[in-house]
Amino acid sequence: MEEFDPVNERESLLRRIPNQPSHYDSKQHLPITRVAFEPSQKDTDGISVFRELFSSASQVAQGARTPNDCYVASIYARRFFSLDLSVVPDPDPNQPRGHALVREIHTKMDKKLRKELGKKLADIASENIVFSPPSIIQLK
Repeated sequence: MEEFDPVNERESLLRRIPNQPSHYDSKQHLPITRVAFEPSQKDTDGISVFRELFSSASQVAQGARTPNDCYVASIYARRFFSLDLSVVPDPDPNQPRGHALVREIHTKMDKKLRKELGKKLADIASENIVFSPPSIIQLK
C-alpha cells in the first residue's frame, strides 16, 4: 500500500492532541475537548490526521512541536465517514508518514457545524487514547 492510496474505512487514523486544558481535561470522563478538532488559522484545507498503516502513535507524537507534551488518539476512518467527512491522503515531507486531511473541517466552515463535529469526534477520540505524554518523575 502507498501513502497516496485512498483511505479504507477499516483504517485507524491518529490525531495529535496538545496537552493543554483547552484540548484535554483530565478531570472529565471524556477528556478530549472539541477544541482538539478545531482547525488552526493555517488549516484552510482541512485538519490533519495520520494513517496508522504508515506511522505509529509515538512517531506521530514525535512529529509535534512539543513531542513530549501531547496525546494521540485513534479513530477508525469509518467513524469519520459516518459523519459525512472525507479523509484524503496528503503526504507531507515535513510530517510523519501517512499524513491525511479531513477536508470538511477547515477555517471557513460554518462555526456551529464545526463545533458539533468537533464534539462528536472528541467524544470518539476520548475512548481510544493510544499515546500519553511521558510522566515526569520527581525525586524526593
